[in-house]
Amino acid sequence: MALSSLHVEYPPRPAGGIFNLAAFGLLVGSFGALALVAQVVFLRQLLVAFYGSEIIIALVLAGWLAGVFLGAQVAGALNLSGRRLKFCLWLAPWLWLACLGGLLAMSYLIPGLTGLAPGEAAPFELALGWTAALTAPGSLFVGGLFVLAGSYWRERFQGREAERSGLGGSIFWVESAGSCLGLLLYTFFMAGRVGSIQALAFMAGLVLLALAVALPGRATARAVSAALVLAAGLTLHFSGLAAELDAHADRVRFARAHPNYELLAARDTPYQHLALARRGGEMSLFGDQSFIASWPDPSEYQVLTLLFLTQARRFDRVLLAGPGPGAFIHEMLKFGVRELVYVALDPDETGLVARHLTPDQARDLDDPRLRIVHDDLRRYLARAEGPSFDLIAIMAPDPDNARINRLYTQDFFKQAASRLRPQGVLVTSIAGADNYWGREMRSYGLSLYRTLKTVFPVVVVTPGDRHFFFAGPESGPVSGDPDKLGSRYERLGFTSPYFKPRSFYQFFQPTAVEYLKARLESDRETVLNTDAVPLSYYLRLVWWEKMTGRPWTRALLRQALEVRRWGPLALGLLCLPLVIIVIRPAPARISAWTMTLTGGTVMALQVILIFLFQNRHGVVYERIGLLSALFMAGLALGGLIGRQSVAAGVRTRKVLPVLELLLAGLAGLAALNAWDLIPDVILPLVGLAGLLAGLEFALLFALYLKDRSRPSVTRALAGLEAADHAGALVGALVTGVVLAPVLGLGLTALALAFLKLFNAAAVIRVNQ
Repeated sequence: MALSSLHVEYPPRPAGGIFNLAAFGLLVGSFGALALVAQVVFLRQLLVAFYGSEIIIALVLAGWLAGVFLGAQVAGALNLSGRRLKFCLWLAPWLWLACLGGLLAMSYLIPGLTGLAPGEAAPFELALGWTAALTAPGSLFVGGLFVLAGSYWRERFQGREAERSGLGGSIFWVESAGSCLGLLLYTFFMAGRVGSIQALAFMAGLVLLALAVALPGRATARAVSAALVLAAGLTLHFSGLAAELDAHADRVRFARAHPNYELLAARDTPYQHLALARRGGEMSLFGDQSFIASWPDPSEYQVLTLLFLTQARRFDRVLLAGPGPGAFIHEMLKFGVRELVYVALDPDETGLVARHLTPDQARDLDDPRLRIVHDDLRRYLARAEGPSFDLIAIMAPDPDNARINRLYTQDFFKQAASRLRPQGVLVTSIAGADNYWGREMRSYGLSLYRTLKTVFPVVVVTPGDRHFFFAGPESGPVSGDPDKLGSRYERLGFTSPYFKPRSFYQFFQPTAVEYLKARLESDRETVLNTDAVPLSYYLRLVWWEKMTGRPWTRALLRQALEVRRWGPLALGLLCLPLVIIVIRPAPARISAWTMTLTGGTVMALQVILIFLFQNRHGVVYERIGLLSALFMAGLALGGLIGRQSVAAGVRTRKVLPVLELLLAGLAGLAALNAWDLIPDVILPLVGLAGLLAGLEFALLFALYLKDRSRPSVTRALAGLEAADHAGALVGALVTGVVLAPVLGLGLTALALAFLKLFNAAAVIRVNQ
């Protein structure tokens, strides 16, 4: 149907038009709210299914954005109008909800289908396949509904041709505002309080309620439909059925992941999914299905406690981060630590465990020598008052992700060193190889070893399947001599049925020590692991792929380590389409490629800013949720300003270069922030990035419609939505997996600034 005939079937301002427009805006906003909440829910589900590996975050974003891209392309190709458009707009949300329900059920069944052992990191291609299968089908409806809703908005509510150019900003800001409100609702009222099924059921109810009142029909039918939706929602809530479904799904998932355990309690917290289970007489705690600690188990914790304490000259004041209640706390207090500070981010870990400890372990929690601090470790060290520590024991998991990698960087080691007494000792560890350090393991281990050596003059490493690093001053007590340590053990008066003076040879077997020492001294070119270049977690991924992945993934990840060599060429290739735009300018071509680069740049900036936020402020999911909400608020405001600008007759081609230069400036500020050259401006940068992206979408939509081919609203919406999410897909995946950890946050942001400067130059050249 031609655009000129659209308002013949739909009057431009029908009776009750204000109410209908508001109701339809509510429907579009509910689409955005459900989309963002569903993305967060599936992200958490897949993190639990794959044992908390942060690579899942990048893969989920990539799968989600790929689905949105495909959905927008399909909806644009259909080019629906009239009654068929209205029917599809009514049917698609129902299909979307059914799809999300099926995918959510499947997400609980993943453990047992992947073939992974409990806690085992997934090979890259396995994680990629499952995340794509569980995210792309649901997000396909997000892209499609955006295009369908925009087309319907044009037909039903914007009859004047002058309003046509402003439609892109209208639909964009309404959906973004709904996404922002949905994220705030989930982050501050649902996360940690209700399960995944309850959260999605609530958001689905909002969509159905909006659908009941938004599409034209008799008032009686609207009222009845809305009443039925409300009645169903209230029944589901007050009957407790949704909560019971969540509990049952938790039990099913845990039984598939850990078939030999009996689940006693499970709890969603703002930080992770906790599960407490029993096997025989042993109690175990799991976080995101990964093992945290089990008790009673003195054969492990007592042995390690004695190993750590023997390395210290004194242990009057000890800081512990890692398994605490039921694990190291009891053993450290038992062997004479006078003051023990236990730091754990999630208070629910202690609360869930406390009721299931042995009597002796339970009494430890009331011991006056113990102080439990629920805080981010780096924040605590930065502001802790009082005397320094004789021993800091960091028993964190391996740096499989950027969040944990914060405890393995040069910046953290300097912070920890400043809190140690002159003869103090730092202990940390990583998984390793018992008797063979190949290329991948050497790069991973050397990165941590060299980083420690820049802060501590003496670093001793134990061979074995777990490498313990003991770091201290030149004249300090750190030693790798088993005889010397055995004598010190006896002098301190330690006794244990699990650990004798000769047991130090198990950790410092001479032949293995010599082999490991040779490997550690074999390469002086290793890049250090820092906050700005969080390399170790990427090297950990490369090493794991060596053990579990396919040859093509290993080769791909190894090649990514050479990004400093081939990166400039890749950046140049990205700029080639801009040369084509200069040679053959066309509004649609300029709009689509600029939107692609903006989507990729803004998403890459989001990844960089989240990394920076974690490094500076600790891992508090509510604040990271606020970060995303601030970005969505910026998008909504930018879309609204863009709509008003188009309506006011702003010359799009004149404003676009300014927006491109501002985006380049934002990327430059992010680089300066990563290098600590300016004060912390992360939150303003997040909001401004969203605002500029939303504003640019609205203006590019207006420019797209000025193309000589006279594209329809549907084609313009589909083209820009697909371009935006295609760029965002590449930006999230490449930045999160490769550029941020290997190239570094500062250089990556600087490359983004260069890309947008080149884009600005191309747009300026076209306008001349």
